[in-house]
Amino acid sequence: MTSEHKLAQDHAATHFHDHHHHHGDDVSAYFTEQLLTILVAGLFGFVAIQMYRGGMLNNLLAPQFHTWVFGGGIAIVALVLLRAIAIWREAGEIRALGEHGHVHVHGGHLHIHAHDTCCHSDSDPGHTHRASGFSHHHHRHDDSCQHSSHRLITEAKSPGQHAVPMVVDPASADPASQSPTGASGSAAALDTDEDEDEVANHGHSHDLSWVVARMLVLIFPVSLYFLGLPNATYSKERQLRMLGQESAMGSQLLQDFAKEAEVVEEKKLDDGSIQRILKTKTGLRLREIRKPDGSQPVLEVLSGEGRRMRFNDLNDAAYDQAKRESLQGQIAILEGRFRRLGDKEFTLFRLKMTCCAADTVPLRVRIVVPQALSGFNDFDWVEVKGQIQFVKVPNQDRYLPVIMVADITDVRKTEPKGEYEL
Repeated sequence: MTSEHKLAQDHAATHFHDHHHHHGDDVSAYFTEQLLTILVAGLFGFVAIQMYRGGMLNNLLAPQFHTWVFGGGIAIVALVLLRAIAIWREAGEIRALGEHGHVHVHGGHLHIHAHDTCCHSDSDPGHTHRASGFSHHHHRHDDSCQHSSHRLITEAKSPGQHAVPMVVDPASADPASQSPTGASGSAAALDTDEDEDEVANHGHSHDLSWVVARMLVLIFPVSLYFLGLPNATYSKERQLRMLGQESAMGSQLLQDFAKEAEVVEEKKLDDGSIQRILKTKTGLRLREIRKPDGSQPVLEVLSGEGRRMRFNDLNDAAYDQAKRESLQGQIAILEGRFRRLGDKEFTLFRLKMTCCAADTVPLRVRIVVPQALSGFNDFDWVEVKGQIQFVKVPNQDRYLPVIMVADITDVRKTEPKGEYEL
């Protein structure tokens, strides 16, 4: 064996050791990255399920999307379990392989190659070991391999071309005949092989600092859940800004309704007063009492059994004439938040979410009562019963839903409800 061939073999052995150590670092980084990804993805799935179960989604998304979030959380957890099983099996394969194989990471994927004690072709006394799909693969032999000749395999690459095998046979009388460049060419080929291996393995970074940075970014929204956020909807100040400036319609509203009303019933009372039941063109039913002294008639809104209604129905009817005509005069029962506008007038409102919290809008109904209100504060939850009317907003082409309350006892405090109307 010439000194040049000895140098080439020593170089290959050193390269194999360094290369094996480099792959060990890559494999460790690979498993660390996979385990961190499984952890963060599993937390995402867990949080999605818990937000659905705990009702936290009510502050973020419209109800029609809650089931999708719940299903997505279950799907993520299922995928995490499958990936965890796959990683566990890969770790088991590496442990079972021991030193009789080759493990490396390429393009973000783990590749495991088993080495047999002797795996040569019967037609070739010397043999080449290759990992399918990769540019090169080194294999170490011990004394148990019986070969008539033992060849050291290296590969030289040209940019954009497949690897070209180059063979050096130490037993050959003419080593130069085995390679276009002889022994020195073999060493050069090993250097080329090492350089190419460095490029191939560093094309995909396994720098754990970047992995940790990505995990910190991903885990930020998860940490908000464990801090109990979001724990409420918009603040009171924000809701007031959404409602905007409102003004009371005034005490003359009932008189305006009664101006063109028709008399449905009339009778004389014992004190000489005249009681008439009126019905306006908008369906509002009133009781009018005229005193014998000719003083201003007293108007009262008639009460009765009502039915529960939704803010959305009344707000939709404000823009639809047919719906307005069908609802006017009906007695509605409505629940919402209180916002005072005057002694005998307030706004009842709730929030509506079409898709998510960002598109939230207030739904409002004006409430008119016959006596001055006391004992109510802004944002109190109240229940109201009264007759439905729609009043045209001055200088605007829209109507405002109004509930005319017959008696102050028809306005009462109630238990808090969900912030958004479902």
